[in-house]
Amino acid sequence: MSNDSDTLRTLPERDFRARAGLVAGVFCLICLGLAVRLLFLQVVGGGWYAQRALGQQLRDTVVPADRGRITSADGLLLAANSSCWTLRASPREMPEDRLTLAAKGLSDLLALDEKKLLEKFSRRSNDCLLRYRVDRQTADAVRDFCESNGITGIRIQQDSKRWYPQGEFLASVLGFTNVDNAGVSGLELKYDDLLTGENGVVLTAVNAWGYTLEQSYETEIPPTEGDGLRLTIDTNIQHYLENALGYAVKEHHVAARAVGIVMDVNTGGIVAMASYPNYDPGDFSTIYTEGLQAELDAALAEIQQNRSTYETEE
Repeated sequence: MSNDSDTLRTLPERDFRARAGLVAGVFCLICLGLAVRLLFLQVVGGGWYAQRALGQQLRDTVVPADRGRITSADGLLLAANSSCWTLRASPREMPEDRLTLAAKGLSDLLALDEKKLLEKFSRRSNDCLLRYRVDRQTADAVRDFCESNGITGIRIQQDSKRWYPQGEFLASVLGFTNVDNAGVSGLELKYDDLLTGENGVVLTAVNAWGYTLEQSYETEIPPTEGDGLRLTIDTNIQHYLENALGYAVKEHHVAARAVGIVMDVNTGGIVAMASYPNYDPGDFSTIYTEGLQAELDAALAEIQQNRSTYETEE
């Protein structure tokens, strides 16, 4: 009887120890998995998560860099930069009871559609563009309107745009830049990498909803201006060549374009280069030829008429 009693006591004890060992093994595996995951998050993926956290805590505002200047051989400034201002809005930071007033006032100041602007503000997003590169007078008018009406959430950021102080002079050689200040023609395109500077950035602390913190800080990385170009062009000879081309075209009734080049035979340097008719690189979208402008206007009117007819039929 004693042997049978010992057997009955031993079987439950063995079963309990087996189960305890199994639970302990599973627990150890779970702890090991958590340790491996923690190691991965802290060591392998730590940098990625840190950058993501900074991206949620900081708002970065790009500070555009000036393009390098272009001058003639005798020092005449041919291409430079002028200050302008880009206007953006953060509808989430705008008082809800002043959205209609803001849309009305800003649409008048910036020549925007009031209804579409109110729709933008009603979405309550963190950022939307109002107008790109306006002059100081417009920027000051927007600032005064917002201050006098208690409208917050409007950001006025200083920017720069390309400026050609000599107007049409040497335009066919200089070329021009687009709205993003990138070269698209002439020397501006050929040496775009050289002339383009390195943008700066301003980092501003924000909360989880993207609002600027009242007691925040800003870190600024200043922009670096692009390298400049000094041409072999002699301004006196260039003026003479452009005037001579204009006179020759009118005198001989040239139907197409006229081109002239003057080279220094000793060095091979180009001291003058011009084509006629010319244009203003600061306003390259304007057509100076009256006949061509009339043809373009007629074509646009025909397109608009055809579109209206099509919509009516639909």
